[in-house]
Amino acid sequence: MIGVSALYMVLMLVLIMSGVWIAFAIGFTALLSLWQIMGDGVLSVIGTFAWQTTTSFTLTAVPLFILMGEVLYRSGLTDRLFAGLSQTLVGVPGGLLQANIVGATLFAASSGSSVASAAALAPMTYKAEVTDRGYDERLVLGTLAAGGTLGILIPPSIVLILYGATTGISVGELFAAGVVPGLVLGLMYMLYISALGLARPSIAPRPAGEAVPRATVRLRGLVQLWPFILLAVIVLGSIYGGIATPTESAALGAVVAFILAVAFARIDRTIVRGIALTTVRTTSMLFFIVIAANVMAMVLSRYGVGQFFSGLAAGAGPAVSLLFIAALYLVLGMFFDAISLMLLTLPVVMPIVQIVGYDPVWFGIILVILLEAGLLTPPVGMNLFVVQGSTGANLSQVVRGSLPFIVLQLLALALFAAVPEIVLWLPQTMR
Repeated sequence: MIGVSALYMVLMLVLIMSGVWIAFAIGFTALLSLWQIMGDGVLSVIGTFAWQTTTSFTLTAVPLFILMGEVLYRSGLTDRLFAGLSQTLVGVPGGLLQANIVGATLFAASSGSSVASAAALAPMTYKAEVTDRGYDERLVLGTLAAGGTLGILIPPSIVLILYGATTGISVGELFAAGVVPGLVLGLMYMLYISALGLARPSIAPRPAGEAVPRATVRLRGLVQLWPFILLAVIVLGSIYGGIATPTESAALGAVVAFILAVAFARIDRTIVRGIALTTVRTTSMLFFIVIAANVMAMVLSRYGVGQFFSGLAAGAGPAVSLLFIAALYLVLGMFFDAISLMLLTLPVVMPIVQIVGYDPVWFGIILVILLEAGLLTPPVGMNLFVVQGSTGANLSQVVRGSLPFIVLQLLALALFAAVPEIVLWLPQTMR
């Protein structure tokens, strides 16, 4: 049975590499394999999964967070974010490169999307830093691509919502678990940039005659950031305070984002139309992937793939199993986007997690960091293409600029694996 399932996996990869949309490549392969077992009864299975996905209360948070991110991006509130950070961080080692990381972190905490973070910040920051100030192009591109990956770790994270909905783990606990690792990883990025800025000031030259801003100037910059801080506090505070579920906090966040856009940015009929269309397209794409992945999970279960690998893990032990999982995601991350890869592999990986006794909340964060590395690895690193497309830079420059940040992600992964309390102490307070 394992050999038959391997043949179907090969068929799916061939379809993906030939240009078929991932959701339909997964769905067609799953449909073909189940048809041999169930006949036309497989159609009712697909209908059931489609109904469960589109009516899931937990998954309702996904389009709401996408909507919130689109409002922030299309209304121009991200311009305010970068302007505020530019005033606050000028003069620190690395200069505005630090603004790329902090800006991506704040935007990620407001939108939940890595791609949205990279796409929103890349155009304006690339021009301001590379064209206007002469910053090192490779490093600018690397910080934009890497900073955007924080969007799938720092809550609210769409990937964590899908992981929780698929595995039955509390999304609130997953959000709590992502806070400290996300901040730690962002701090590691900033320390690396600072060290590089001190060793090589030419990577972020200060314009002639520019003085280090006074405390009042920095304070004015911080004041411009308050809409993003307010939005993050409302979304996360309502969850951690027990006031709202993640889905309800997503709805609240979307409403607050619209209010902020009306008050501090621009929003009209054309912008609202663009927000709505993009939200519907993105949500539809994600839900098609979820439905197809659920059907594929049923296929893998029927063929005993998860049980086969969990049996191997039982004999290998926790450390070897974790190394196997890490290698699996680092290799497959070169060819799949983060969400498709996670949903496709969870039916195989979760039995291993259970058999070796990993905490599923802790593993969710480890998994997300591995997926982050996949967002930066060619040939299909999503953030690489988003940054390249948004800036018009050479793709090889984006790739080379991102490599140091992949190393930092792997170092963070080793840290959280060695000291799981870093991940678990906050969610444990919610139990």
